[in-house]
Amino acid sequence: MRDGPRAYSPAFVRTIADAHETLPPAREQEVAFCTLTDQIVDPRAIGERLPADRVRLYDGGHELFSSSARERHTDTVLAALEAGPDAV
Repeated sequence: MRDGPRAYSPAFVRTIADAHETLPPAREQEVAFCTLTDQIVDPRAIGERLPADRVRLYDGGHELFSSSARERHTDTVLAALEAGPDAV
């Protein structure tokens, strides 16, 4: 919250805290696509849940599908969806 928007809804903060507390462990087939400059999801939180070989970095905003880099990563995303981390 220190580095994000200037105002937060208390209900939003409670919802996020509840979601974090009830988040199940990462499954072996999960792969994350993230950017190190994400201001919504801290990349360190992803690194705490997944090993580095299951994280794919891209340049862009919070959402890969709305990033200008999405076309470069489409094949990798589709491979991960179909075959899991071994495909990427």
